[in-house]
Formats: sequence, structure tokens, C-alpha cells
Amino acid sequence: MQELITEYNQYFDALFRKDEGIDRYGIPFATKNYKYYYDSGTGKVLRCSEQVYKLLMNLFENRGRLNGETLELDSAGLTAAVEDIKEAVERENIFKAGRPDSLSCVHTEHLEEMLAQGCRQMILEVTEDCNLRCKYCIYGDDTKNFRGYSTKSMSFETAKKAIDYFISIADKDEEKTLTLSFYGGEPLMQFDLIRAASEYFKEHAPRKTGFGLTSNLTLLNEEMAAFFAENQFNINCSLDGYAEVQNENRPFISGKGSFDATMRGLELLVRTYGEQAEKRIGILTVIDRPYTEEKFRKLEDFFRGLTFLPKDTIIRTTYVSRDLMSEQTELMSNIDLIKCYAGRTRDMIDWEYDKLRENGDLKLRDFIDETLLDIHQRRLSREPFRFMSFNACCVPGTRRLFVTTDGNFKTCERIGNCPYIGNVETGLDIPAIKRYYIDEYMEKSKKNCSNCWALHLCGVCYAQCYDTDGLDMKRKKVLCESNRQVTYHSLIQYQTLQEEQPDILEVFNSEKYRRE
Repeated sequence: MQELITEYNQYFDALFRKDEGIDRYGIPFATKNYKYYYDSGTGKVLRCSEQVYKLLMNLFENRGRLNGETLELDSAGLTAAVEDIKEAVERENIFKAGRPDSLSCVHTEHLEEMLAQGCRQMILEVTEDCNLRCKYCIYGDDTKNFRGYSTKSMSFETAKKAIDYFISIADKDEEKTLTLSFYGGEPLMQFDLIRAASEYFKEHAPRKTGFGLTSNLTLLNEEMAAFFAENQFNINCSLDGYAEVQNENRPFISGKGSFDATMRGLELLVRTYGEQAEKRIGILTVIDRPYTEEKFRKLEDFFRGLTFLPKDTIIRTTYVSRDLMSEQTELMSNIDLIKCYAGRTRDMIDWEYDKLRENGDLKLRDFIDETLLDIHQRRLSREPFRFMSFNACCVPGTRRLFVTTDGNFKTCERIGNCPYIGNVETGLDIPAIKRYYIDEYMEKSKKNCSNCWALHLCGVCYAQCYDTDGLDMKRKKVLCESNRQVTYHSLIQYQTLQEEQPDILEVFNSEKYRRE
């Protein structure tokens, strides 16, 4: 047996290029029904026999070499499994993922060309102030890498300069709507600015305009609701659920719960919008621990019971993601951080996945839709990929541009303290984009990314990876390992649906889920 293992290890040494290891080539995984191998080079998921799975598990646990002491195969089973792998290597081109030629969201030399295509959305941070003190808010005291609350607000002069610049770099496709969105803090604290900026944008924009707003709606009155309806604002209302959870996590500064005020504002908005409501109004729900069956059931029942909402109102769910490098977690080991972060998400996936199988019109399925959609729409290839994309990163300054109260530009509204990419006075800072968000991100990430089996399924973006000096690899490595664990878990869930209820996955082929 040992002679056989030695012989086969020579084959695997050559296949996996002994000094490089095996981690980047793919990963074996199992559902309760079958065994599989995901190949990162081609994107393929191949079903395998029990023998092949045992062999793969042994290889991956021992950096690409067979370990006879832990191998759960006899000589006949080992030989059969190796022959199956050799056949798959030739027929399916698996285990051939080479070192990618590049890691980029866009080659540096093409950046200016990409930016010249124009931007479709500008988001104005109209205030850093808020009338609530949500316990999980990224602007709270426990989060180190984001600004705190302040009374600072954007001036109309800054808003005008931002809008003028937006119009000057507008997407060149005249069929596309140009969207101006408003963010905070709580943007309704600056309603007069929102109204003035919207009117200015409509007056000066060269073509069809759209508007967006994210709000807790506690300050909404009839005048505001009428203005938003008249101008067809798309509004996302922050509502975490029934009174107990809403009041626990989303209190006013005084400590009083916000449930009643939010519900009053939401009902007023729906009533004012009339037939527009289904298309224009959405709900943003943040779910915190504990993730119990009782809690999720009550949330489902609550949202189903909001009879004043149009039937197909979109409810987007996210889960509390406090800063991984906060003072509360800084003393934890990376492994503890990863378990905490990934475990939270796996709990959520497990529950939503089970309910999805029971009930296809599950209200709180948005997050699991995203994780399964990434796998459903993954790239597939006969030949191994020769490139690496910047994970889930966009090209800064193209799809959207976030403007702070002071008039500085950031890549989006979700990113914390980071190098700016321009301002309303001088426009986009192309050298800064190249330096911080392409060259530095590529150079610092390349080694880890090129050794990662989840590279082409990765959901890590710029948002939580930066500080004021640039890319923080400590943050990024924690997020990367967490993402691998979640992706592994999602592969199992997706493949189980393929086996048992493939019709559920058909929805991902619809227009609703089409990605540009």
C-alpha cells in the first residue's frame, strides 16, 4: 500500500506543483445526498463517487499529498479513485488552474477609458446627524473605522457643485436614467436641501432623472410624502420588524423606541404613493442575534401581516455586521473573529434555506437569494480562467459616486474612512483611484487571492477593507476567510436545491435577477 501511495504522490506532486499546495485549485464538499468537487479554474461542480471524495478529502487535508495513516481506502479503492481523477483531469480540465495573469477590476491603462463612459448615480450625504441611535449603526461609538455622528450637514452650494459635476460626467448612454440619491444620517433632517437639490437636478439634467432616498421615516409628514410621490422617489424604509425588535435596536436619542413613528411614516408614504407604492417603496431590514426559529417566524408573520403594503413590496434583509476590528473584538484571535462573523451568516443561511424549501415566496429571502445567485451565475469555462477579478469591487467613479457633507468623493456610501477619490471642486482624482483602489489593492491582495479556491465566487469588496491610509490587509484577511466559510456553506445549500427542488433556482433566470 505504501508503495502505491508513493507512486500516486509523484503524480499529485506534478499535478499540484508540489511547492504551491492545493488550496487554490478547488474544494470537495458534500450534501446529505451526494459528494462533489468544485473546481475554481473552470467553475465546474462535478459529482464524485464515495471513493473519489475520500481521496480528495485526504489530499486537501494534507496539502496535495496522500497520507496513508488517515486514508480511508484500501489499495483497490485507491487505484480506482486515482484513475477516476486522472480521467476527469483530461476530460473536464480540472486541477489546471494556473496562476492568473492579472488581478484587477480594470487594467490601469484602461481606467480613464472606463471613467469616460460616465456615471449613472450620485449619492449625496446631506447630513451626518440622525434622530435615532441604532445599536448596530456603523456610525456608533463601537465602530472604529467610520465617522461618528455630528451636526454637520451639506450646504446647497456643495450640492450644486456635486450635481454640476455629475451632469458633466453622466453616463453616455442616453437610454439610461440618471439617479440622484440622498443619504445620511437621517436625510429627512435636511428635507429643504433635498427638495432644492432635486429641483436643481431636474432643471439642469440633460435627460430622464430618477431619485432615491434611504430613511427611517420617523420625520415624514404630508408635505414631504407629497413631494416624494410627485417626483417618483424610490424610497427604502429602515424597518427591522415587529415592535420588540425595532424598539430594541432602533431607539431615538432619548432611548424611546421608534416603531410607532416609523410605522406611521410608512403608512403615510404608502397611502400618498397610491398605485406607485409597489414599484417605489421598499423595506430594509437588519436582523440581529439571536437567530432563533421563534424570532424568524415572528418576523415572517409580521411582514406578511402588513396588509397596507402592496403584496410584492421588496423586503431586503441584511445581518448585523459590526466592525470586525472594533475595540470589542481587537483582542480576539483571527480564528475567533472568523468563527463569529461567518457563524452569524451560516445561522441565517440555514434558516432561510430551510424556509425557502418549505415556502418559495418567503419574505425574508433576499440575503440567501444573493448568496445563491452568485453561485448560479458564476462563470463556467472549458479552459481554466487566466484572470482574477477584484472580487465584488466596482470600478470607482463609474456606477455611482458618493459625496460626503464636505464635498469629498468616495467609492460608495458603505465604505468607511478611506482615501478620497476626488471632490466637488476638482472632480475625480484619477491618480488616487489608480494608487489606492487598483495598484495597491492588486499588489497587496494578489498573493492571498491567487491561493484562494473561492476567488471567482468572492463577495469581498472595498467597503470594510480600508482605513484613512489605504488598504488594511488585517481587515481584509478576516473578511476573506469568513467569505470562504460562507461560500463553502452556500455551495452545499445550492447543490442541495439542485438535487431536490431545482425549480426554486429557475427564478434566477428571470429578468428580476439579471445583472449588468
